Amino acid sequence: MDTGTLCVITEMNNVRGIFMDVGDWVTSYSKGYFRIERIIKRYYDVSHSGGFLGSNHIGEEIEDPIVVLKKGFNTNLKASLGFDSCALSLCKRISGDAHNIIEKKFIEDKKFEKRFNDYIIPPIVSLHNIGFNANRELLNIENIRDQIINGMTFAEIQEKLNTDFNFEFPHNKTIQFKNYDFEINESRELIFREVSIF
Repeated sequence: MDTGTLCVITEMNNVRGIFMDVGDWVTSYSKGYFRIERIIKRYYDVSHSGGFLGSNHIGEEIEDPIVVLKKGFNTNLKASLGFDSCALSLCKRISGDAHNIIEKKFIEDKKFEKRFNDYIIPPIVSLHNIGFNANRELLNIENIRDQIINGMTFAEIQEKLNTDFNFEFPHNKTIQFKNYDFEINESRELIFREVSIF
């Protein structure tokens, strides 16, 4: 089984004039103060078709990478563990004063510093939902579930779905595919490994 690749950027990142790196403390669209743990490259794939590609091509790098963030403090700089992920462009590096306060808080509370450093961020899940009409045919979800566990790209999923599923309107069910930690194959396509219907 090909386990795919997690494409992590290690060099300094510049997105629209934003320079940040792993270890920087930032704020984002979520409230609180976060440390950048990983910066992950993203690539256009088949799932971006239908107007999202614009002048870009499948396999090209998306300018704005994803950052995986570990939360250390709430907006009042009180200890608060958690995590988030978002586009790098949504992050803003904290001021020197805020950084000094964070360093001081870790010096004063070694137990929390250890809890923070030991906190393991769970896998980041990316979802892709597709609506379908379950009343028009009997769906064989087990067949695709058995195949996707070994990893399938969105193009492979589309091919399988076009064979086995009815996408006529109205849609009354959703089939959901999950990618973990932005795993990609050698062609820079996301790999999905789990499926559910609801």
